[in-house]
Amino acid sequence: MHLVKTCNVTMPSSPVRTLPTLIASVLLATSTTAQLSVNSSLTPAQLVNGILVGQGVAVSNLTFNGGPPDTVNDQFAAYSTNISNIGMTDGVVLCTGRAVMVSGSNMNPGLTLPASAPIHVADPDLAMIVSQQRSVAVVEFDFIPTGDSLSFRFVFGSEEYPEYVCSMFNDVFGFFLSGPGINGPFTNNAINLGVLPGTQTPIAINTVNSGSAGMLSGGPTGCAASDPNWQANAIYYVDNANGATVELDGFTVPIRTGAAVRCGETYHIKFAIAHAGDGSLESAVLIEGGSFTSTSFVNVEAATPMNDAVLTEGCAP
Repeated sequence: MHLVKTCNVTMPSSPVRTLPTLIASVLLATSTTAQLSVNSSLTPAQLVNGILVGQGVAVSNLTFNGGPPDTVNDQFAAYSTNISNIGMTDGVVLCTGRAVMVSGSNMNPGLTLPASAPIHVADPDLAMIVSQQRSVAVVEFDFIPTGDSLSFRFVFGSEEYPEYVCSMFNDVFGFFLSGPGINGPFTNNAINLGVLPGTQTPIAINTVNSGSAGMLSGGPTGCAASDPNWQANAIYYVDNANGATVELDGFTVPIRTGAAVRCGETYHIKFAIAHAGDGSLESAVLIEGGSFTSTSFVNVEAATPMNDAVLTEGCAP
């Protein structure tokens, strides 16, 4: 099958899809034959409250693509694995196509498994990273932390690796956090937590890869435009071309991200992912189960002459 990439940005001549692409005709709610299995039968509310969220976080106002949290969507699912090089044993997966596609082993050099009801309206925050978007998937909710920090772990992977590294087809995702004390360039002054550690560089195919341009990319210019130091980011990349447990051709090592927050205040977070340009070759972000936490760990020894020391737990000083 030959698939042609199209985009509304001026770039070098557009490459033509020459990789064999499998479009599956049957989707099972749960994949049980692979070492990484995916359960697509859970609602967004079950996925966020029952799997994603850990200690110190109270969630409200949850939506998926603006809809109610009790409607199952095949782009958002649960994953679990006992033996996998993904580096995390369980959690949730958000995908440009049907989330079941991440199940291993890696049998296809380019897998496209379109979502049942894709939405092609561009997310305004992702639009600050890439203009033309397809198959947009957005999970967002308010939360109140009980600690002074927010933290979670994730992996980003894609079927665009390695052939389209440095091309215009730089599938994009972001974790956009807004609320008290947060001051960034995105909607409601949000910041993006889906960045390389210690930087403001968004993690994507063109910023995290093996350090070499793909054979269908047209050269390293696209990667250099995303991050002049892109080749140094190879330390975050895992080549999964012959992977036995995960379908994705390449992905990042597990990365921990987070931000300082204020105890007891209300914050908003948006997890978003989309195809760049066309709707071919899926990308996904996996977030570790129970890792979305807000906790403060303090070791205290208190003593008074009358043995009446008091320790307060909660948002009090």
